[in-house]
Amino acid sequence: MKVFLAGVIAGICCSPAFPQEWIEPGSLRSNGPPVQVTALFVAELTAAARSNSPALRAADARFRSGEADAAALRTWDDPVLSLGGAVGRKRTEDLVFETMSSAGPAYHSARLEMGFNASEEGDLIYGLEQKLPLFGKAKRARAWKLAEAEALGTRSDAAFQEIRKQAAVLIFAIALSDRISSIDGEEQSWLERQIEVAQERLRAGSGGLAEINKLRSEKDQWEQRRRVEMQRGDQLRSELNRRLGRSVGAPFPELRLPELWPALRDHRRLLNLALRDDPRILMSRSESVAALARVEATRRSRRPDVALGIEGRQFSGDGTFREGMFTASMNIPWFNRARYEKDFARDAALAEAAELQIRQSELEVEAEITKLTRGIDAARREAQLSREILLPRGQQSVDSARSAWISGAGNLAMVLESRRMLFEALRMEARGVSEQWTLLSELALCCGVGDLEALAMIEEGKTPPLVLEREGTKKETKP
Repeated sequence: MKVFLAGVIAGICCSPAFPQEWIEPGSLRSNGPPVQVTALFVAELTAAARSNSPALRAADARFRSGEADAAALRTWDDPVLSLGGAVGRKRTEDLVFETMSSAGPAYHSARLEMGFNASEEGDLIYGLEQKLPLFGKAKRARAWKLAEAEALGTRSDAAFQEIRKQAAVLIFAIALSDRISSIDGEEQSWLERQIEVAQERLRAGSGGLAEINKLRSEKDQWEQRRRVEMQRGDQLRSELNRRLGRSVGAPFPELRLPELWPALRDHRRLLNLALRDDPRILMSRSESVAALARVEATRRSRRPDVALGIEGRQFSGDGTFREGMFTASMNIPWFNRARYEKDFARDAALAEAAELQIRQSELEVEAEITKLTRGIDAARREAQLSREILLPRGQQSVDSARSAWISGAGNLAMVLESRRMLFEALRMEARGVSEQWTLLSELALCCGVGDLEALAMIEEGKTPPLVLEREGTKKETKP
């Protein structure tokens, strides 16, 4: 039994869960030239998620369902046709009555027919009844359904913006991973050159084998770090493909980080735009409008239903018309007054909750905008510190330590330590740029704009022309 279990476990471990080419580091990176990440690149890539992502297609389907539900409401109900027949028993009675005359009383007899007379009253009955659209009940119900459909639409927009944000985060994470793996590759190349220098020093008698082994071990460690980073990049590419509705094994080009974004200037304008156009606030507002429309529809539902009708009778014997009548009917909802009040109180409480949710969303957005703007500024400062101060100092330290090592005045450990500090500064710069653009993407979506080019327009004091785009609809900003 133990041998069998060991064989099963070994088979599971040896059989790949994915194709072998997916496991190799960098297998999901296409062989084409590197692509510079720009605002337009992010916008075009995430726009395809609208038609590819199953979650977004489901949200759009729910929105179309809400629109169809609102359009299906009828102002005039279908008329009610009634058909029937009348049956009854006809009886006769003999009557005797007395009359007085000059000759004296006289007695007479007669036969009187009583009961239902089909030939006179008609035994075939037909009627038509139509409910009237009074008191605005149908209009308010349609307004409620339309408001709910619009709420589903804003929920679909919010889901799309969330997909955009997640995709932007993954794109910049991929660009950061590619940059770090490139830095690791540069370090490997540098170490190979230093191994050649150490071998020359060994042949000249000024160095030792320990230096060569140290450099080779350092190179092997950097090679392993690069493989791990490339595997991380493949995992991020698979996740991005899944978010965009593509095959998880679809190749993706190597990405390069963009240039550092300038400092944000008008924080108050960004906050005002976010409080107006943030998808979460728009969704809360649309749900509040739907809740208020439901309250009004519930209020009108307490009004009675009035219907007008017409009824006719004819005789089945010869098919001739006998009589007709007009009718008016209405239900009496006053006996359930307490229950109608409970319905109204329920919907009024839901409307109040929706209104409070708007305020809660505004508070959350305000806190998030403050956090994002501070994080963007901190990331920019970190990247600038690395680029303007740490990198020049690190390069100077490496050159000085390497010259001292080659001349015999220094040791290899100081060279490697200086090199680590230099590459740590390179990573810090890359992380700062990636973090800044990631937070900028989130800030752009909070402001209701689709890409960073629109955010740049906001920074310049202009109004972007488009904030949200739903399948088949466009919603433009107001200056």
